[in-house]
Amino acid sequence: MKLLFTLDEAGDDQLAELLGFSDASFKIVSLKGDLYNATDEIIELVGEDTYTSVLANYEAGNAGDDNAELLYRTQLAIALNAYRNFAPDNDVSHTSSGRIMRLGEFEKIPFEWQIDRSNKSLERKYYKAVDALLTFLDKNSDEWKETDAYKNSFGLFVRTSKDFDDYFDIGRSRLLLIKLLPGLRLAEHKDIKPRLGNELYKDIKDKLITSGDVDTELLEKIKEACVYKAIAWGLRRLSVQMFPEGVLQFRSERMTTQGKTPALNSEADAAAQRFDEDAAGALNDIEAILAAKNQPQYVELPPLTPYFNQDDNFLTTSLP
Repeated sequence: MKLLFTLDEAGDDQLAELLGFSDASFKIVSLKGDLYNATDEIIELVGEDTYTSVLANYEAGNAGDDNAELLYRTQLAIALNAYRNFAPDNDVSHTSSGRIMRLGEFEKIPFEWQIDRSNKSLERKYYKAVDALLTFLDKNSDEWKETDAYKNSFGLFVRTSKDFDDYFDIGRSRLLLIKLLPGLRLAEHKDIKPRLGNELYKDIKDKLITSGDVDTELLEKIKEACVYKAIAWGLRRLSVQMFPEGVLQFRSERMTTQGKTPALNSEADAAAQRFDEDAAGALNDIEAILAAKNQPQYVELPPLTPYFNQDDNFLTTSLP
């Protein structure tokens, strides 16, 4: 696999330009292993063909506006991911005597909260860079639109980040939507399909593909349930830094290097349970809608004794 960087002085300048905050003496060759790992992650996300196209333009020096922007966005995402994985080990020196902290005359060890803030900031910058890359690819890359990651999101009830934002605001994050696809798929098969039944489930899916007439009220409740179920699924499995700040209010203060993960896990699980409850409400609404549709219509029947006369002392059922 070839990188979108050169591991020499020109690469040092590339890295300094991309990151902005790295020291001028920092050498890109120190990131070699992390750059390969970060590139593997990008390829897994955007597909081999998409990356190969970017690499071909990079090697050919094809600097058209779209090519240059795509190259920059791809390099930025890879560089941020590589550096955020490298930085924690770079904070200490690994010697034959173990790990030690070396300080120069004008250097000072940062406080724990400063390290934690920096780690979270790097992670969030990486997610934003990937999201911007995916948004650009959505608009400009035919290779990206042929990948499984792109196509898979369009086979579900919640198809786009806009669909998701209608029920919970994720800031149109394409990356978060892609990461939540397994949760959306699980919600459809475990919670929606059993309630709709195979026939109605397939009917709605087909109508979505062909732009047919779909019961709007039912579809909205299906999407709502899927969104809440997917968020609950994601909170238990993904990094909370991927989610909007409001999901876990405590996050900035409690995630520290001294191991406050138990608090993080309990808070994330509590938030997931709240979303599960919201999903349960939407699922109840789906059941109510389906029950109303399946109720037999009330039809007024003719009287059993049409010739009954309340003033007559005798009851007859025979014809006059």
